[in-house]
Amino acid sequence: MDRIDIRKARNSDFSLIENYTNNNGDSPWDPFCSAKKMKTIPRNGFLVAFSGTEFAGFLYWFKGSKPWFDKNVDTYAHILEVQVAETFRGKGVGTELLKA
Repeated sequence: MDRIDIRKARNSDFSLIENYTNNNGDSPWDPFCSAKKMKTIPRNGFLVAFSGTEFAGFLYWFKGSKPWFDKNVDTYAHILEVQVAETFRGKGVGTELLKA
């Protein structure tokens, strides 16, 4: 396996993710099944992984503040979605996405 490259998502990545999810989400609000929907979400925490030129997976997280579940926390991060393409599972892609 080539090395894993991780970078912020670009518009050109959205069709790859849409194809990977087969245009099927777990809910009608799932943005990761539609390139059009992905263009509407903030990009700061949208990461994609590639092995060479092959799509290997993605991770989406966001930063929030003053969560209702803990009044003592000012800032937190929430990982909303992590997906690793089947051919890359068990090869450290998810770990690399989480580290990034």
